Amino acid sequence: MQPLLHEWAAFCMNRQFHFGQVSPVQYFLSAGVALGLLFASVAEDQTGSTVLLYVQWQVQTLSAIFILVSLHRLLDMLPVFSTLSPWPKLIISGLLGSLFFTPWAMLLDRVFEGGTDSAIGWLGLLSEFRGLGIPVMVAWLALNIPWVLGYSLESKPPTTDTTEPAPLKPPAPDSDAAAPFWDLLNESARGKLLYLKAELHYLKVVTDRAESLILYNLKDAIDELAEDRGLQVHRSYWVAYDAINQFRKTGREGRLLLSDGSSVPVSRTRLQITRTALAKKVLPTAE
Repeated sequence: MQPLLHEWAAFCMNRQFHFGQVSPVQYFLSAGVALGLLFASVAEDQTGSTVLLYVQWQVQTLSAIFILVSLHRLLDMLPVFSTLSPWPKLIISGLLGSLFFTPWAMLLDRVFEGGTDSAIGWLGLLSEFRGLGIPVMVAWLALNIPWVLGYSLESKPPTTDTTEPAPLKPPAPDSDAAAPFWDLLNESARGKLLYLKAELHYLKVVTDRAESLILYNLKDAIDELAEDRGLQVHRSYWVAYDAINQFRKTGREGRLLLSDGSSVPVSRTRLQITRTALAKKVLPTAE
């Protein structure tokens, strides 16, 4: 069971949610348990077993979070979805997650409450969705506010040790370290720069060590980097040349496969510029 949980966490949480030192698994698990306790405490039906009531709500909230996180990750594998900013992504995954969760919630109610008098019909599903849709959406958006707004959660107090730790990996090129936005990253995140992504008023900085979300403008960050370090391939993306493994053309657009396994879209307006630049770097391409 534990290996399966690790596999799911690696698949769903990788590059999707950013809560600082607190891992996404810890964050969502703690939030699910807390919400389950809260909902059980304010539940209208308090006539049955208290223990069973709390177990029921824990299963409900944790399974809802499991569905929402998994669906969000699956949707992000779609090129159209991956180019959206965080809030539209969360609204779409929250709405679809509510739809998927509705029949499961009704089934859990029957299991815990012993209701077997009739089959679940479309009217029942619609009625249940009306009651669940908005609360699930609001809870999903609220849980993701910290990383969308750029807040970083700390799992432990900062150390007072002033000794410099040994670098985990080779430092970034001097041109990256000289960029003003680089100073906004945690020391542990300053590795080899892979790509930048604009997210509303924030900038996602992805290195081979970590991902960081800082309050910064993509254009300003690009201007601060050396011209031969990389290329803007989309209005929301800049990619370092040495992070690109392969270029793929998909219809009238393209995608770049990066060294960390991620995929970055290339817009139609920058397709030819990108192909020309990458041809000089002698990178493999796939039609």
